[in-house]
Parts: sequence; C-alpha cells; structure tokens
Amino acid sequence: MCTHCGCSISTASEQPPEPAAEDPQPGRDTTAVGVFQSLLVENDHQATHNRRHFDTHGVLAINLMSSPGAGKTALLESTIDGLGERCRIAVIEGDLATENDARRIRAKGVNAVQISTGTA
Repeated sequence: MCTHCGCSISTASEQPPEPAAEDPQPGRDTTAVGVFQSLLVENDHQATHNRRHFDTHGVLAINLMSSPGAGKTALLESTIDGLGERCRIAVIEGDLATENDARRIRAKGVNAVQISTGTA
C-alpha cells in the first residue's frame, strides 16, 4: 500500500461495508463522476521520458517484477552468463531492505545499483 493517497490507513474497528439490498438499475438515481487526472500522471510522465531516452540511445530496458524469491535475480544471472561479452549490461536492483541481489549481479562483473525501497 502507498503512503500518498491513504489507501494503507485503516483501523481495527473498520468492518467491510454491508452489501447493497439491491443492485442499482440503469437510469435509476445514478450519477456519473468524471476522473480529471490519472493518479499516476507523474509516473506516466517519467515513464514516457525514460522510454524516449532509451530509444534515442539504443538502450533495451527490461523491467522484471515479481514476488520475493520468484527467481528474478537467478534469471538475470543466467542471462548475464548467456550473453557473455556480447552486450553491455547494467542492473538497477530494487529490494525491500538488503543489497544481496545487487551483490550477486556485481559478482558477475556487471554494474548494479541498489535501490532499497523499505516497503512493498
């Protein structure tokens, strides 16, 4: 959960809402609410900027995301071994608390920068 919108804030006394007695029927006392701006507008802007930068410089950027222990670092290690000296590789490693995965990548002779996120 994030720390920006409050979605992670809850109290022990909160209960899930009771289900509605009946589902609303189309056209019956309903109001459409418009969303004026994406919650991730800044993230989208940065992602677009990064894609353009990578394209301009001929960089293939791959984003691996999965749960802890799923094998992302092992996949990177195998990829590094398989590519050998044919490609320049660098890794930005995100971890909740440690630098262990970045150390494993550096042991393969690849530059790795660790970002410790501290939370999921």
